[in-house]
Amino acid sequence: LAPLMAGRPPPPELTPYQAGLLRHALQALDAALAGASLRDTAEAVFGAQRVADDWFRSSPLRDQVRYLVRRGRRLMAGGYRDLLVGRLGRGQR
Repeated sequence: LAPLMAGRPPPPELTPYQAGLLRHALQALDAALAGASLRDTAEAVFGAQRVADDWFRSSPLRDQVRYLVRRGRRLMAGGYRDLLVGRLGRGQR
């Protein structure tokens, strides 16, 4: 996963979308573990301008940040093993 975080091209078995999703999930997890709010996490992942434009109570952006944190927690709880063996699906909830 380190190459993804460094901005290198994803391995051939990952699509650019999957690589971006994993990168964002790891960024969101890192922010959550550091105690950042959802809004602060969104700013770190998507940038302050997008958050200023799109952050409100029922915002899809808020839902996306929540999803990314959950996805990151699943990776941390062992979901990374699915990546190592080539299973890139949504996995167990």
